[in-house]
Amino acid sequence: DCLVKIQSIHHDLVMNHNDAILTTDKIWLSTPPGLINLGATCYLNSQLQCLAQNLGFAHGIFSWKRRTDGAEVNSRMDRVLETMQSILARMRYGPCSIVCTNEFSAALSLENNEMQDPNEFARLLFDRMRETLRSSCVDGGDLG
Repeated sequence: DCLVKIQSIHHDLVMNHNDAILTTDKIWLSTPPGLINLGATCYLNSQLQCLAQNLGFAHGIFSWKRRTDGAEVNSRMDRVLETMQSILARMRYGPCSIVCTNEFSAALSLENNEMQDPNEFARLLFDRMRETLRSSCVDGGDLG
C-alpha cells in the first residue's frame, strides 16, 4: 500500500521529465534538491532536508492516510501531513533540483519572515504529528 502511493507520486513527477533524459545512454545521478528560503525559513528547510533522508521517517509519512471513517480529525494536521508527504516525495523522487516549501509553510501557518528556534519547532511539530498519527492508527499499530 505504501509502495503503491510512492509509485503513484513518483509516476506523476516523472511525467515532467524530458523524454531525452529517459532515452539516453547517460547515467543520471540523483542529488537532494535545494529548498527555497521563503524569508527566515532556514530552520524549516534544514529539518525537511534531514527528514527526507531518514528512510524510517519517510516510510511512516508515506504510510499515513487521512481518516475517512467519521472519527474526529484534526484537519490542520491532516493538511500539514498531506503537504509533508508531497514535499518529501518531490525531494526524494522528483526531477526538480529546487523545491518550494510554501504550501507546507502555509499549512503550518508559519510567518515566513519570523525566525523560529529549530529545536522548539521540531519538538512542537513532532508532538502534533505523533498525536495525529496515533489517532489514525486504526489497525493497532504502535508509535512507541
